[in-house]
Amino acid sequence: VRRLEAERVLEVRKGSGTFLKPLTLKDIRNLFEVREHMEMLAAETALKHISDQDIQDLEEKLNAMLEDFRHGIKIEEARFSQTDGEIHDMLIDRSENGYVKYLMDQIYFNVDRYRAISYAVSLDLEESTNQHLELLECMKKRDQEELQRMIRAHIRWSYQVLQEKLIQL
Repeated sequence: VRRLEAERVLEVRKGSGTFLKPLTLKDIRNLFEVREHMEMLAAETALKHISDQDIQDLEEKLNAMLEDFRHGIKIEEARFSQTDGEIHDMLIDRSENGYVKYLMDQIYFNVDRYRAISYAVSLDLEESTNQHLELLECMKKRDQEELQRMIRAHIRWSYQVLQEKLIQL
């Protein structure tokens, strides 16, 4: 409960109880800004610790999911979220910056929470998957600058899509 309170997921009110904090667009914007910068920072050192096999394994998962989607097979939220998370988490986990890992660990629950909300309300699975494949292509080429540019574009796109859908609700 303390950790969820520290991550701003729960609010503890003395004498009243513990409550799930509502999502606000400001919270989402702030989280996406931090995530963008942390992933870009992680990319500075992570590339040398990501193997070609790691990249290939994730490409295969994404391509299989995209193929299933194109054949009309429903893609479950858990499948998409897990694969999406594996790519972003790999950048963080392979970074040499311990503070990036620590800070991302502190906000991980909310990142995962917004990822699930995004899938539920607004996901363009094909576009998102193609963007993830582009991220992996940058990793394969070991192109740090292009990877950072793609991270920024992908996270900003994700935020924009989520923001537009939540405003409509």
